[in-house]
Amino acid sequence: MKIIFDASSIINLLNGDAMDSVLSLPDSSFCIGPLALEECKQQRELINALIRQGSIELLDDTNMPASVFSALQRRYDLGVGETECLAFAIDQQLTVSCDDHKARVMVSGRLTSLRVIGSISLLSRCVQQGLLSPEEAETKYRRMKSRGGFLPNLPPGYFKQAIN
Repeated sequence: MKIIFDASSIINLLNGDAMDSVLSLPDSSFCIGPLALEECKQQRELINALIRQGSIELLDDTNMPASVFSALQRRYDLGVGETECLAFAIDQQLTVSCDDHKARVMVSGRLTSLRVIGSISLLSRCVQQGLLSPEEAETKYRRMKSRGGFLPNLPPGYFKQAIN
């Protein structure tokens, strides 16, 4: 599965110190578009380092018609980074990793909910794959929230369910 990050998701994962685990998920590859990268002002150097290492692919938007981008932005009223993710997802059959609620709803309506995930789902997958313990995932989730992530409140033991 090829997953495209929007700014909210990649920022949360970096803030939660979860990126190494997520990038280790088997059968997954990760990418980001130039507009979403531009939105990651404080984390841009970290992301650029991951791009240079080959851990995240920087997609090329020069072949994306401006008319497609504009039509999606008008129709869904999303920010430029979320619109870019949607455009790439449609064009390249990508799964979108997004933590912005409005964007998730809009993208799910266009792509189906199966092609929209977020940082919590990625943490759960890390638990399922044995890359993180449920306790480690919980710590990373709490770190994301304490560092400004707008994430839903999870019930106690949420990540333990991932291994059942």
